[in-house]
Amino acid sequence: MMTRTRRIDIPSQLGIQGSEQENAIFKSCGLEHAQDCQGDNYYVGPMGQIVWLYPDGTWWTDSRGYPSATLQEYLTIVKELSDELNRLLAYPPLPI
Repeated sequence: MMTRTRRIDIPSQLGIQGSEQENAIFKSCGLEHAQDCQGDNYYVGPMGQIVWLYPDGTWWTDSRGYPSATLQEYLTIVKELSDELNRLLAYPPLPI
């Protein structure tokens, strides 16, 4: 279980890669680790969600939804939305 606190301000520091446990949780929820050319680390979700982790034990996302969610709750929501989208996309197109 992750115990990171959600930031309410836009951080001015670079994100970090999470622990092995955090990486496994992110991956199981469909988010992949990425690093840009400036060394910023973040996780990208299947529908474009971006989550940053910081050395002080906090996290931040540019998503405006679910402002009171813990990181675990947010990742669960991302996974559920992604699973639902994949389910809907699996249906054949309707005849016209």
